[in-house]
Amino acid sequence: MNSSGAIGDNDPAAVQGKFDAVANENDPQRTLDCTDPFNVCDGNVIAYTVIATTNIYFCDIFFDEVPLEQLCTGQTSVSARNVYAGTVLHELTHAVASTDDVTYGCENDQNLDAPNQLVNADSYNCFATQAWQDTQCYNA
Repeated sequence: MNSSGAIGDNDPAAVQGKFDAVANENDPQRTLDCTDPFNVCDGNVIAYTVIATTNIYFCDIFFDEVPLEQLCTGQTSVSARNVYAGTVLHELTHAVASTDDVTYGCENDQNLDAPNQLVNADSYNCFATQAWQDTQCYNA
């Protein structure tokens, strides 16, 4: 997968706007928490965002994920979608960039039409994780 694949033919300014919203996020009222007050964590949910409050909750299995550096050692891959940073980015796009869960999986993200890629949270996870690997892992 190339890093543009998950974002497709969208206007680069529109894509950049989503990333800028995450980069500029500084709401002191937003909670990032390791509890599950809404009983959503069922063993398959890694994290979730409550849109009404933009609070983000990390489930126990989030802590089974791995750091970005494991992309460079071959201990994980972009398509595994098990990198802490990718999950945090995914949830932050829900909180501040009006994304939704259209589909999951980098290949599925690439197969979406451009309008759905633009609003699909997982597209940003796959795009950014691949871009990080492409620019930071010199032996990958």
